[in-house]
Amino acid sequence: MEEFDLGATWNETKGEADQYYKSIESAVVSLARKNSKSVLQQLKKKIYTEFGLGIIVIFGFLYFIKDHDYFLLLTGVTIPLLYLSWMPYRSLLKKLSETPNKNIIQCLKNYIDILDGFIFRIKWISIIFITLGFFVGLFGDGDFFSDIINHQVSFRKGSTLVIISAVTLILLNIVVIKWYIPKVYGKHKKELEDILEHINDEE
Repeated sequence: MEEFDLGATWNETKGEADQYYKSIESAVVSLARKNSKSVLQQLKKKIYTEFGLGIIVIFGFLYFIKDHDYFLLLTGVTIPLLYLSWMPYRSLLKKLSETPNKNIIQCLKNYIDILDGFIFRIKWISIIFITLGFFVGLFGDGDFFSDIINHQVSFRKGSTLVIISAVTLILLNIVVIKWYIPKVYGKHKKELEDILEHINDEE
């Protein structure tokens, strides 16, 4: 009759268990990489789509005012601003592509931090560009200022226009900052956070 070797049995069982959990961990990590890659691809697609639509709108506006007295001035200001507005997007894409992905947990944390910083910056940039664009569009022809200077607009009417403009501007900023940016970019940040949380729960 063979002697029962408890130690050998324990080691064999422990080895099988370790192998099983490593296979689970590998599957979880593989799924996390796949999901995070999908999230980043969607994010990049939205960035290019958003900026492409922005270019179309801006050049459509420039075409619309092509006969304006200040067309060349507005074009000369708009093109550099358009380039500057691309910088945060370019920086985001570069940082995401350069993030080491060997350690999936640290990689996800880096992605989340990068996206969080981008969201913060893009909110302030949006406020600046929306405000500038709003006033350029509102006062671009100069009639508003000239009418006030020449007293062709009453104080009451001028005040009403200023209040309506201010409220409209505030509402535009609220929609972009509180709804659009969280919906477009905050959504992907939340998806990455969920992937990270899932990995931590499986450990």
